[in-house]
Amino acid sequence: MLGTKQVILKSFGNKKPVRISYGLVGSQFGDIVLGFLKHANDAICYLHFAENEDKENRTNNYESLLQKRWPNALLLEDLNQARILADRIFSKEDMILNVMVSGTPFQEAVWNELLKIPSGQTCTYGDIADRIGKPNAVRAVGTAVGSNEISIVIPCHRVVSKNGDIKYGGGRTRKINLLKYEKEKSLSGN
Repeated sequence: MLGTKQVILKSFGNKKPVRISYGLVGSQFGDIVLGFLKHANDAICYLHFAENEDKENRTNNYESLLQKRWPNALLLEDLNQARILADRIFSKEDMILNVMVSGTPFQEAVWNELLKIPSGQTCTYGDIADRIGKPNAVRAVGTAVGSNEISIVIPCHRVVSKNGDIKYGGGRTRKINLLKYEKEKSLSGN
């Protein structure tokens, strides 16, 4: 994530969202699909990079993916608020971002740990496993990192394999660019 952000992570628990607003918006790292909850202070519940297709097909595709993920939710496109939230995410200013997640207690422990990795730094899946007190759960940590639905805000891109292999749902090149950008900004103090 760009700039210093305090992310307030809350769990849906057994309550699933009834209405999700969303929008496909541009960012300096590519187009993103952003899902958020207006009734919960615009808490972000989904952020994925869009694939390279025409914009109309991507919007329909991501609406379908959101509907599949949240089958009982009413989806409402709101490009204006999605742009405002994207600007906040990619802003260099310090601010608070609200996030709502839905995962197992193990996944949520991993995602909380990801929030502690400083911008410009990386750690391994094994480091995360150690930090959550499950040193033998490296593969499970990898699965939890890969199931993060709020890329960049919950910075799964800061986790690398012990052998240096770089994997990322948003693409290897994008992960390298994100890490490089954050490293340069942290070294320059911006």
